[in-house]
Amino acid sequence: MYYPADRDAAGSLAVLDDADRGWVVRLFRWVHDRVAELKGQLQVIVTDHAVVGEPWFAEAVVERWRDGNALVPREWPRG
Repeated sequence: MYYPADRDAAGSLAVLDDADRGWVVRLFRWVHDRVAELKGQLQVIVTDHAVVGEPWFAEAVVERWRDGNALVPREWPRG
């Protein structure tokens, strides 16, 4: 699967050809379905930039780490 380095900042899959876009959607759908099957026994944190334009994907997103919003805040001390 090819994921271009030069993509739009919003993570749109529009820059991918149909085959690559299909792989990305199937991958995220597979992860979504496995988490649903396990009914809360598994949490998955994906650090990727893709945005799949499907309701099931949007409902699964808890945070978008962009524009200063980060998993590790900048103000945390560094050792």
